[in-house]
Amino acid sequence: MDAQAGLPQGSASNVFRTRDALVEGVLDRLLELETRTWRERKIAATREELETWALPWVSALGSARPREDLWTLLAVLDGLMTNRMAAPEGFFAPEEAIATVLRGMRP
Repeated sequence: MDAQAGLPQGSASNVFRTRDALVEGVLDRLLELETRTWRERKIAATREELETWALPWVSALGSARPREDLWTLLAVLDGLMTNRMAAPEGFFAPEEAIATVLRGMRP
């Protein structure tokens, strides 16, 4: 098998000691690829759904670039939530950060 794959003799057997181990490794890799593909499709669909819902709101706020501004706003919100989770006992006033982003949306 190593020769067919263009690998030095013993390469596969260094990782997969038996034929069963090799088959299991191949199946694991196929499952990993399929899972990744499914996850990427799910993320794309969710992103599209979010844009469908949110872009009209961002446009209504006066954005000249609704798609870009939406993702900027979401990044700021994600950062604010992450900071709050990391330091829940500290001062938290997200209004100014959000207002800054919203002001920046207007032409």
